[in-house]
Amino acid sequence: MQFHLFENVQPLFQSNPYNQHQFGSSMAHQTEDDFDHANIVLIGVTEADYEEEANLTREAIYKLHKPSNNAKLYDLGNFQFLPNEQFSIEQLTNVVAELFEYNKTVVVFGGSTKTMYSLQRAFAMSKQYMNAAIIQPNFEFSQKDADTLTDQNYLLKLTKHPNSYLFNFSQIGLQQYLLNPENLMIQKELNFTTMRLGALRDDIKETEPLLRDVNLLGVSLRALKYSESGGQEGCGPNGLYSEELAQLMRYAGMSDQLQCLGLFQFQQTTHQQPKIGAQVFAEAFWCFVEAFAERKREWPEKNDKNFIRYTVSNDEYDLELIFLKSELSGRWWIQMPKDKAMLKKKFYIPCSYSDYKTALEGDIPERWLNGFNKLG
Repeated sequence: MQFHLFENVQPLFQSNPYNQHQFGSSMAHQTEDDFDHANIVLIGVTEADYEEEANLTREAIYKLHKPSNNAKLYDLGNFQFLPNEQFSIEQLTNVVAELFEYNKTVVVFGGSTKTMYSLQRAFAMSKQYMNAAIIQPNFEFSQKDADTLTDQNYLLKLTKHPNSYLFNFSQIGLQQYLLNPENLMIQKELNFTTMRLGALRDDIKETEPLLRDVNLLGVSLRALKYSESGGQEGCGPNGLYSEELAQLMRYAGMSDQLQCLGLFQFQQTTHQQPKIGAQVFAEAFWCFVEAFAERKREWPEKNDKNFIRYTVSNDEYDLELIFLKSELSGRWWIQMPKDKAMLKKKFYIPCSYSDYKTALEGDIPERWLNGFNKLG
């Protein structure tokens, strides 16, 4: 492991009197033996405009009392984006790709959402298609500043990359009045998935199938209401409550597919309530770690003996919709038709009981349609 690329933060925190139940008391740093036994690896990111936020978030995490499952955590330290940004992007990409090879789940915090570019490229190095998602109120496909990587153009750079291996990108908590209609048109052309804030609030459980299918998840603090973030710049009067973010992090932690979580765009400013953004992210991390131990390691493609199979015929479209329900967790999947989607093997999309009810009523679930369009 390339430990030399990271600032060892242990000296900054070792003097704090953590008790045996707090994260800070058992956080491992910079030793290979501890690294080998860890299942979750933390990386702080520092860059221009985000110099102190990684350590503020780390401080808030270390103070929290550990969940009962006591996941084995390892803090690599802080990765510094250098003036030669392209070189830094490649370095971070290589490090995260190496962590995936070691079968580590990676949690990145500090910095801006443009870090999503490096994280997704780490997945692409394995030449396997993947799904990414971000929780934020809007998204952009900007062509400005094409020579540099920004929060506004990283998604366009990913979609235009000749070897992106990006199968689907989902945006959760969308507030459409903040979104340029041209960007929404691009999103529809790419068959990307969006979930508006109102739909999330109507039934937050419907986000679970979406997060179950994600390999990389980014969270922008700007997805929260201004009042919830402690006065974070970029937050508006509408947005997520911190309790809703906590529930989303539980779903993410339970996802067998999710290998990387990023917590971005926390900026501590003079007018903010002290360190509230860091506390929000620390509690989100706690919920993720608690749910991590509840992973079932179940997927129909790998082992379908613990699933109940339901078939719903749709005469109007000459389709048989095949649903599978897990006897272990009660979660649902829908199988895509091999003949109509030109698949070489069975392909499953996570869904919910409401999708099954939609099929029983004679309609085609939206998740099935989106998946069919992507595969087509």
